[in-house]
Parts: sequence; structure tokens; C-alpha cells
Amino acid sequence: MTVAGRCASFAAGLTWADVPADLVRKLRAHLLDTLAVACAGASTRETDILFSCHAASPGACGVIGRDARLPPADAALLNAFAARRQTFDDTLEAGPIHPGSSLWAASLAAAEHADAPLARALLGGLCGYELAIRLADLLGPAHYDAGYHGTGTCNAPASGLAAAVALGLDTPHIADAVSLAAGAASGTRQYQIDGSIAHSALNGARAAEAGMRSALYAAAGFGSPRGQLDGKWGLLGLLGGRSGGFDDLGAVWAFRRVGLKPYPTCRFTHGPVAAFDALRQLHHLAGDDVASIELRTFAQSISVSDRPAWTGRDEALLSHQFALAATLAEGPPELATLDRLAADERVRGLAAQVAVRHDPALEDRRPEDWPHLLRVHLRDGTELLAESWAPPGAADDPAIRFKAEGLLGPDRLATLEAMLDDPDKYMARDLMGQLRPC
Repeated sequence: MTVAGRCASFAAGLTWADVPADLVRKLRAHLLDTLAVACAGASTRETDILFSCHAASPGACGVIGRDARLPPADAALLNAFAARRQTFDDTLEAGPIHPGSSLWAASLAAAEHADAPLARALLGGLCGYELAIRLADLLGPAHYDAGYHGTGTCNAPASGLAAAVALGLDTPHIADAVSLAAGAASGTRQYQIDGSIAHSALNGARAAEAGMRSALYAAAGFGSPRGQLDGKWGLLGLLGGRSGGFDDLGAVWAFRRVGLKPYPTCRFTHGPVAAFDALRQLHHLAGDDVASIELRTFAQSISVSDRPAWTGRDEALLSHQFALAATLAEGPPELATLDRLAADERVRGLAAQVAVRHDPALEDRRPEDWPHLLRVHLRDGTELLAESWAPPGAADDPAIRFKAEGLLGPDRLATLEAMLDDPDKYMARDLMGQLRPC
């Protein structure tokens, strides 16, 4: 059986009662987090531009942050873009990919289009995570190192699966949706050289759109070659991916490995920031106390985040030097402080004291770990050491709920939580109605 067939058989037979209790809690946390960061990204200049290109096509699906309704594929694109725009969305480190922004946008649009309950949207999201993560595992770090952006490539077929489940399609039609979306998978990392986070967000948004549109095509009877993922010229075959990885669907839940972001900066910076902030607080460090900081890490982290100088906020949030300097100046960056800190000459001065170096010995810990080793030299001659093997961001971390409350507001968050407590009672349109405007 093809990968698309395996995923379709698993997804078509899955019920809400089958989902373990800890995964139910984690799904709720990830959906709420995605909605919160989508509200934060809904009012950016680039989101406005995209909306202006789609606003003339009225439909049945809500757009986060706007009093408007669009066709499902258009709504999926805009909502995924808003959720990724602030680079504050969930992350699978092993990819790395950012699955939630695409998957939830597709699943919610599909459920709203089908007038389905929230439980169907949640199941769609869960199935999408299982496919996206396994594809990232099979493609491995070489996929990202070659310049592909897994948030686009892996998320497209996974969004097709999420949307097909939320629409309530049967096994053959789900397989068609996954396969059609796999044929539309795309996305490169060129934005890290001469673009911005907005272009990263567009990769994920196109994945959500492709998945939603593919599910609609499949539902209407437009079939697909079933080897679009694992055939000779399928996605995995063309991009050098391994085979296997799907026999344990429903027994092993890959979704447990996805983390949430406590800081609105590149995920590579999170481990060093958390480790350094612990040192800062323990030793009551201020900027004048520190002579230099050495960060040793693996090549992939360096390729994205070794940015000793930056131009503007979007480049600063990718930078190890910025993240550590901002943390030394006033604690870990927050969404509300990013623009100010990125333009702060004191932060730039502190960043000049940060050296990022490759440590070949750490490559052996990849992709299971994201190792970062810190050596902090103080002006009094003291040397402080810290290490991080994985970034923070557990779903039950109080900081994650605090983040959602800050972005959504306590009353709106409480309303959304109540709906997710009874997802068979409330419809996807009920939830989306709480988000227009944010």
C-alpha cells in the first residue's frame, strides 16, 4: 500500500474517542497557540496585501482578524499566513518544520466549509501532524540543508490530509487529497538570504491552500496517482527521502514531539536564550558584566542564525547574536519589544560580543537533539558555562498559556477553551466567529 493509502486508511478509521487524553490536551494547546499567533499576524502589511488580492471572492469561511468570509482555499491561505507571519508558531525541531500554522488553517477551513463540529477539525489537525512529521523524518536534515523549506514541502500533503479528514471524506478520497497536494508541494529557503519571514510564511500558506484545494478536488471526484509521495517520481523519491515510517500510525504518536514557542524569534535561538537567561538571573548579570559570549553549535543552526549584524526586525529575529544580546539587555525578547530591540544601538553593541562557532562533535547529536553550548566570560575573569540540548516549549508550560492569553485576551481565550472542552457540541464556525476581528 502507498503512503497516501496508509494515511487515508488510518485517518478514515480514527475517531475522537481514539485519541489519548494527553494528546487531546496537547491538540487544544497547539490550536489555541496557533489562533493566538494568527491574531498577532493578522494586521501586518503583508497580510493586508494578500487579503486585498482575495477579498473580491466571498465565501463561507472565516478569516482571522477580519470581518470577512472567503472560499475555503483562500481562507486557508490567509489564516496560515497570519499564523506564521510573526514566526511565533509551533515547531518540529527534527525538520525543522512549522506544521501547525498550515494544518490548522486547512483543517478549520474545511470543517467550516462542511459545517462540521470542532472534533472533526481537531482530528484533521492531528492526522496532518502525523503525516508532516513522518515526512520530515524521512527527508531528514539533508532536505533543509539542500535549501528546501519543509514548512512548504511537508505541509502540503499533510494539509491535504487534514482538510480531507475535516471534510469527512472516505478512504479513497482522502488518499486522492493527500496525493494531489503532494504534487503541489513546494518551498525554498531563499528567503533566509534575500527575503524575509513573510516569504517563509507564504511557503506555509501555499501549503495550506494546496491542501485545502486538493481536498476539494478529491471530494468532487478528481483522482490522483497514488504514488505522489513514495513512487519513483514522488516527493520522497525525488528529494532523496527514506522509505517506511508509517506502519506505526495510531500506535506511536509523532505529534508528541512538536514544541511550542515561548519567544517570538527563530526556534534555533530558543535553547541558547533559555540557558543564558537562567545564567543571567542566577548571577544577576547586566550588560556591563559580560566581556564576551561564545556559542558553539551545529551547522544547521549556524546557517540560519549566525547573523552578527542585521537589517530590521525580520532579520534580527533570526539572529543568535540579537537574541542573546537582547536577553542580556532586558530578558528574553517579546513580541511587543522586537521592533524596539532590533533598532537599539545598545543591543547591537552587546551583540558584537557574541561569537557563534561550529562544533563538529555536536553533529552526532542531530537530529534527535538541538545542541547549543554557551561559554560566558565576565569582566571580573569569571567563566560561566551553560548548555541546551532541546529548546523549551512544552504544551503544559504556564508560559505558553500566558502567551495565548496575552495575544487573545483572557475573555476570548476562556471562550475558546470552553468550546474545545466540548468539541462535539461546538462547530468550527462557532470558533471562527470568535476571531473576527481579533
